[in-house]
Amino acid sequence: MKSPILALHLLALTLLADGALADVESGQHTAPFQVLIRVHDESELGLALTQPVSEHRILFHRGVVYDLTSAPKERSRFVTVFDPNQTRVVLLDRQSKVRSTVSTENLVEMTAKARSATQDPEKLEAWGLRAVAQADAAGEQFAIRFGRVTYATSTQRPSDPGVAQAFGGFCDWAARLNIARQVDAPPPFGRMTLNHTLAAAELLPETMTVTFHREQGDARYRVEHQLTPTLSDADLKQIQEIEGMLVAYREVPFKSFPE
Repeated sequence: MKSPILALHLLALTLLADGALADVESGQHTAPFQVLIRVHDESELGLALTQPVSEHRILFHRGVVYDLTSAPKERSRFVTVFDPNQTRVVLLDRQSKVRSTVSTENLVEMTAKARSATQDPEKLEAWGLRAVAQADAAGEQFAIRFGRVTYATSTQRPSDPGVAQAFGGFCDWAARLNIARQVDAPPPFGRMTLNHTLAAAELLPETMTVTFHREQGDARYRVEHQLTPTLSDADLKQIQEIEGMLVAYREVPFKSFPE
């Protein structure tokens, strides 16, 4: 298992429930767009940090989603391609020039197994399986708390409702991928509930605060979501390069993909 901060490297990648593939497909004819996600450490030890501890640029193009890591620098070698049209998720490593493919069917099965793995009341609480997202009176601020974790977020409403559906569907598959790779401890079911609520309201998170409540002091992170309703020529060129990697890179087993 990885630490909470490493789990936060994919903080944008968590959402929804079992209707995700339909949600992605419902947004596949939406005009191309992107979401830039930056994670800042605002806990006591992170106050002096001016650079984000994690940065992801998520490109949406023709029903396929490309997750590019910008920070930390050592993670920029990795790209993840979510392709519901071909019912697959592909992990790419630019450094070793390998790829690993997992079917969306396998991700659904692994998520269901994780959900049913415990009936222990304490774990149900800690994993957020019983948590309910709460909204303010204006329906613009949302929060959820479970176990020792609290999420609170402002929201933004895209002009195209399909953007919220596409982003929500992507986040669901990314959450399932996190579960399969065991990068979240505990699994992100509580966050999935929050984002399911946002997607149903045709909203995206804007500024989110994530707090881990600990006896030695809380750890707090600020997560910024910047929506851009277009892709640049440079973005499209990068997508073309990634499509080339999908063909050229050597396939390795899912469990053997570099960390």
